[in-house]
Amino acid sequence: MAADFKNYFGDLHNHNQVGYAQGSLDRSFEIARNHLDFYAFTPHSYWPDVEDYDGKITHKWKNGFHIARSRWPEVVELAKEFEQPGEFVTILGYERHGTQEGDYHILFPDLKGDYELIEDLAELQTFARQRGCLLIPHHPANRLGHRGFDASRMDPTVSPVLEIHSEWGCAEHDRAPF
Repeated sequence: MAADFKNYFGDLHNHNQVGYAQGSLDRSFEIARNHLDFYAFTPHSYWPDVEDYDGKITHKWKNGFHIARSRWPEVVELAKEFEQPGEFVTILGYERHGTQEGDYHILFPDLKGDYELIEDLAELQTFARQRGCLLIPHHPANRLGHRGFDASRMDPTVSPVLEIHSEWGCAEHDRAPF
């Protein structure tokens, strides 16, 4: 590797009890700071086109979205507290589910704490361009219409990368679309 380049390790897609996952917010930042160079906690924040599911799971999601919104100021403060310039970078972000267009997480260029729940993907892409955000499309292994990534809607100016590996598995193989 050329001397001008360094490898950095981080997590740009992480969930915990702020939303509808598990684990404490503080602990997630502590673990990240102790083992990574950069970290984005991305709570499940909204799902504009959620379909009718079993009432319990829909309630769990909607309650999680409410928790994420109500605890967002705490997320912003912890990101600022854990930021260590030159040592550990914290990134603010959150996740948007999309049945038809796929899931995205929105990553901000600063720690100001915008929390805009924009339903239309094209409007979200415009917002991202205006604010300098990244929109990272999720795992392409899901089928279209079932939270699968719709490549025809991808805007490379705000989505220069695609998540291909997560707890869901690895979408990088010889038959993968990307």
